[in-house]
Amino acid sequence: MNEPLNSLLDTVEQHCWTPVAPLTVTAWKTPEPVPFSQRETGRKMEMQPGDMWGDTLFDCAWFRFQATLPDDGADLQSLALRIDVNGELLLTDNAGIPLRGLTSRASIFPKEMGRPLKSIFQGLEPITSTTSTPWKIECWADAGYNDLFGSISGDGSLAVAEIVAARPEVRALYYDIDVLLDAMKHLPEEHPQRSTIQTALNTVQRQLNHV
Repeated sequence: MNEPLNSLLDTVEQHCWTPVAPLTVTAWKTPEPVPFSQRETGRKMEMQPGDMWGDTLFDCAWFRFQATLPDDGADLQSLALRIDVNGELLLTDNAGIPLRGLTSRASIFPKEMGRPLKSIFQGLEPITSTTSTPWKIECWADAGYNDLFGSISGDGSLAVAEIVAARPEVRALYYDIDVLLDAMKHLPEEHPQRSTIQTALNTVQRQLNHV
């Protein structure tokens, strides 16, 4: 498969979400995991994307993510958190109730098996205070500096932490392309459907290059 098609999915993925507001990030680092009740007992760090928090494999930290929605009439169902700490984390609400596990793009996960990245938490009602104006968002995450297989692949930094808005039509295109690329991998070189798929994807690639 040619290089432009290999990068096509990455190109589309970058436009599936539109940034709305940054998250304010504070972390409390500990050498070992601690329960939610002790989440503020580690070394406190105020963080920006690019700041380091992980030094050694399996370093631990509790992260707090906060934000103020720019519009108190926002559609919470269309908004999401996008978080990547170059590690594994369990997102919780303010009571420590688990919401979702997230994982980093950086991983030794075999690329032929797919993509390990899971950085989106959509539907912000469980972490939003609607009694204040404008609305406030706060949640926590129990994080470890390791990938899915207990290895280090990233650089131990906070990669991204922001509120984003969904672009459903772009996400639909992303999944269409993902399925077609996977089909191409499994079709013989001489199969006529493979050539049809490649022609269609090349057309998409050319159109995106002019956007």
